[in-house]
Amino acid sequence: MLNKYMKILISLFVFITIILVSQNQLSHIQKLNKYFYVPPPKAITHMHFGYKETFADSLWLRAIQDFDYCEEEEDQSQQKENHFAVENKSLLDDKFKSVLKTIEDQNKNIPTCKKGWVYQMLDTVTELSPRFKTAYLMGGTSLGVIVKDYEGASAILEKGMAQFPDDWRISYYAASHFLNDRQDLKKAAKYLEIAAEHGAPPWVNSLAARAYTGSGQAELAIRRLLAFREYTTGSLRDEVDQRIERLKKTYSEALKSEKK
Repeated sequence: MLNKYMKILISLFVFITIILVSQNQLSHIQKLNKYFYVPPPKAITHMHFGYKETFADSLWLRAIQDFDYCEEEEDQSQQKENHFAVENKSLLDDKFKSVLKTIEDQNKNIPTCKKGWVYQMLDTVTELSPRFKTAYLMGGTSLGVIVKDYEGASAILEKGMAQFPDDWRISYYAASHFLNDRQDLKKAAKYLEIAAEHGAPPWVNSLAARAYTGSGQAELAIRRLLAFREYTTGSLRDEVDQRIERLKKTYSEALKSEKK
């Protein structure tokens, strides 16, 4: 019993030491209010002393406190290239492209990250605990919606798909991300089909068939935001509600035009 407690104490001591040392060594450490935002060193995945899940839980609890933190805004020209330089963008419905552009313009002052602190925390969490499903579902969506870390969101969601190939929700969230954030319709349609093949509700199968229509694209965007809304409060929830209302209008207009 004594040896067990000694192992726990030693593990916690090493964990804290690694974080403190990394804070002193990394010159790019930034401070916001009274908190330091330092991604965990890669070596931590090899220094857990058998307590991987404990370390993963600790890092997860730290990350969710600041899911809206972005330490560095990308150059605006690079941001535009990353977001819109997708060869499949021409496949999107014109009305849906218009509402996405409106949302993008209204959120242009929100910093855009590229595999920033939140991503690095989530990546380490899922390295320590690869079967931590919530980290992929909630974390992957948050990266795209909150800090616009589109590259990080793609990596986390596809990492989740590799770990849980039979879980339709991760494939479905990935489809929503690739449509709304990356504007990659072919990949979005592919992931919707994968979700439909792995036990998704019937409406997902229907949505996969309509992925190339304006109403289908708008519906996927609305459903994604409705699911994410459950994790939000205050001003962030208000912003999500505004996006949903804009997309609902686009959805109605698209349905009318498709029925003509």
